[in-house]
Amino acid sequence: MIKHLLDGVKAIPSHYEGSMKKGVTSANLDFKVKHRVDVDSLPVLVWNLNHLKREEIKELETDIIAKLRPCCNV
Repeated sequence: MIKHLLDGVKAIPSHYEGSMKKGVTSANLDFKVKHRVDVDSLPVLVWNLNHLKREEIKELETDIIAKLRPCCNV
């Protein structure tokens, strides 16, 4: 979603670094971005799934993830 939400950023750096000698430490905690949109005003969709069975919810989640994954930073 970087290309849709952030200006001038190609990749978000990891917030941790690891090595066999030091273990895992914090990193890039001061990484600043300029947003293309006002992220506080983005709409949020909330669904009540109480009427669905566990298997139906899992299937729905799987379908939604498959549709959104190409737009995400994976």
